[in-house]
Amino acid sequence: MKLLFISTTLPFPPNSGGKVKSYHMLKYLNSNYELAIATTLYGDDVKWVKQFQDEFQTKEFIAESIDCPRTVINLIISYLQNKTLNEYRHWSNSFYSKLSPQMEIADCIIADHYEMMQYIPTKYYSKVILHTHNAEHLIWKRFSELDDQSWARKVVLALESSRIAQKEKIYCNKVKRVLASPNDRIALEQVGIKGDNFGLTYHLGDESQLQLQELDPNKTVPMILFIGTLTWEPNIDGLLWFLENCWSAIKEHHPDVKLVIGGKSPDQRLLKWAEKDSAIAIPGFIKDPEEYLTQARVFIAPLRFGSGMKVKVLNAMYRGIPTVTTDIGIEGLEVEDGVQIAIGNEPAEFTSRVSRLLTDNDYWNQLKNASRSLAGSKYTWQEVFKELDFAITDVVDSQKKRF
Repeated sequence: MKLLFISTTLPFPPNSGGKVKSYHMLKYLNSNYELAIATTLYGDDVKWVKQFQDEFQTKEFIAESIDCPRTVINLIISYLQNKTLNEYRHWSNSFYSKLSPQMEIADCIIADHYEMMQYIPTKYYSKVILHTHNAEHLIWKRFSELDDQSWARKVVLALESSRIAQKEKIYCNKVKRVLASPNDRIALEQVGIKGDNFGLTYHLGDESQLQLQELDPNKTVPMILFIGTLTWEPNIDGLLWFLENCWSAIKEHHPDVKLVIGGKSPDQRLLKWAEKDSAIAIPGFIKDPEEYLTQARVFIAPLRFGSGMKVKVLNAMYRGIPTVTTDIGIEGLEVEDGVQIAIGNEPAEFTSRVSRLLTDNDYWNQLKNASRSLAGSKYTWQEVFKELDFAITDVVDSQKKRF
């Protein structure tokens, strides 16, 4: 059975939420199907191509470097071409030419992110699975609704959200199958997507952490930890919100507390905070998170907007490090505040939950044990792959019936 997997970015190394999901899917697909991979390359993707090819050894691999930043000019061009901004940024005529023969012979095409649907002619929609990482329009909508945006920026973001929603509606309603997390399915159905072709998926992380020795609160230090992609605006915004609204109050009650923010290419706004506060460390990309996870007292994910399941939160649950996040951070997860995770949407709430975990060992152990138990019983790759296999079989069987 021939599969074609088309993605917006090289899912390697698997060092961010979206890449982790796509990487694990590809590992599974490559072991069980005849797989062709096609991807656009952004940023430093190109330097990882050889290592990726050495690991996967697929018969067909198509890659195309693209450099089209988010600018006002590109936004205007995207309007003129009836594309969303991210569709325009991921378009390449030569990439389309390389893809065409592979789309013709594929039994099933998996479009990883809605932006890749623009490459697929409508005649092939009946053999397409659209794998959504987010309800993309919702990210832009929530971003536009933040109070600290200028009115002009709010308008631009809201309009882009509307354009994305229309594209998501067209694509989801026409392809054979859509894979979405539970919360994203709800968001997509709210913009008029029928949902009768939806299958369930979860955006998971490194479940091998479940096999590691349990963390001991008596071996931790007063450290607050964040590990994530520091070029991703929802992460940057959330951390800045935490620093501006919670950090000083936490330090007042816990003078020896440290904050470690890990992730490659940290944003300058975060680096400025570290420059003026010696209690904040930004070590860059953390190759071995275990070094920090075994010492840190609390993991935080102070997200104010975004969509989809948050891999950083699930990874913390797998490892059993007590986590404080927001309602945005737990989307798609069947958790309860104060049982598996601590939730704070306002500065005072977030601050108090972090402060409690810095000192309360009983509460700390409760969250550790409950979060690890839930993650190990419900959020595993085996369940994701079962749904993926079902979707592929459905697509291929329906094609056989047509001819």
